[in-house]
Amino acid sequence: MALSADLTADPEASRALRTQVRRTRIDTEPVSPDGGARTRGTPIDANIAAVDGGIACRHCGGGLGELRAGVPVAAVVRERPVPDAVPGMAAGGYVDRELVFRTSSCPDCATQIRAEVVVAG
Repeated sequence: MALSADLTADPEASRALRTQVRRTRIDTEPVSPDGGARTRGTPIDANIAAVDGGIACRHCGGGLGELRAGVPVAAVVRERPVPDAVPGMAAGGYVDRELVFRTSSCPDCATQIRAEVVVAG
């Protein structure tokens, strides 16, 4: 949410900020950044649904293939280093292996489907 100078919600700036965040999730312009036809299938969670033997984004209805290890196979997956600001998450803290922050996003609208901290590799 972007705020104006008087600290009220700024819808246009918020929309631009949301589009920028979505663009960075999938490294391209989202096909349907503001969503589209909502998926009516059986909800699996807040972001994906089972439809016609496959998985679809509940935000835009885009097809995501099937689930493998809880992640749709057509999702855009990104891994980044765990931020140094997270105490104990770097090797040598509470863990002895390198960890990464992994996100999975819809390739059509860039809705983040899943985020997790996992062992690198």
